[in-house]
Amino acid sequence: MHGIFIYDSAGHCLVTTADNIPKNANNSDREYFKELFIGSVIRSRTTDDLIIPVSMRLNNPDGSFAGVLLATISLNYFKLYYGYYSMGDTDILAILLSDGHILYGRPFDDSQINRDISSSTLFIEHLKSSTSGTATFTPPLTKLSASMVIHG
Repeated sequence: MHGIFIYDSAGHCLVTTADNIPKNANNSDREYFKELFIGSVIRSRTTDDLIIPVSMRLNNPDGSFAGVLLATISLNYFKLYYGYYSMGDTDILAILLSDGHILYGRPFDDSQINRDISSSTLFIEHLKSSTSGTATFTPPLTKLSASMVIHG
């Protein structure tokens, strides 16, 4: 976990686990401020780390907008966690959003982060027609062919 934050309805931080919040920091412009959300990788305004935001709307007792609860996951967590796994020459590991954006991948480099692969075979053929199964295809991240298991 990179941090947990609670913002008021105007985007100002009320409570955080972070050591330091820049004065006058306002995050109301971030996409995660608008709805339940798992976002693309962004750079933290607090620490400058690459993070994945996960947020939830907070309501007042009358149902009106009260603010946002935000948890941020450090991209380094995935690098460390998945770095312990041995992979073969044709193996690819990727964490993707359902819209086709890459959150994390191995073995390709960080320049692939947030890349949109929604026009790839994975999204056009395999995920459109199946909620689970096995497929072999050439992924857009490499010229190697890869096998994958789709879990619904």
